[in-house]
Amino acid sequence: MRERGRGGIILMSSIAALWGGSYIATYAATKSFDIVLAQSLWHELKPYGVDVLSLIAGATDTPAMARSGVEFAKLGAPMVAADVAREALQQLGAGPTLICGEENRARVEGLRQLSTAQCVDMMTQGTMMLYGKPAPGPAK
Repeated sequence: MRERGRGGIILMSSIAALWGGSYIATYAATKSFDIVLAQSLWHELKPYGVDVLSLIAGATDTPAMARSGVEFAKLGAPMVAADVAREALQQLGAGPTLICGEENRARVEGLRQLSTAQCVDMMTQGTMMLYGKPAPGPAK
């Protein structure tokens, strides 16, 4: 792409990358890596006509999400994969990072008003609800 002078790369990330939480440590960490990688590649490749975007999505109805054991009934309406892809393609070239979906952008903006500890706790609570997990800590 660099040699051709054009192209685009979209790296998928997740709102979990912004704070993490119990039960999702590895997932959140790898998604954080994806954000920083995309931002770095965006800066490095922009002068060569290659667009890079870190797409931060919320819960999206995908086969991988279904296989993960999420209880969709507790989720409400997850994002539709085609809508996520459409928004990403429309925004490719507009900057290095996009939080996908108006509701997700508003949710993240609200969370940014809280402390890190509160955000991590909320992410943990959400994960516990979606996957039917017990509260972390020693068994009582």
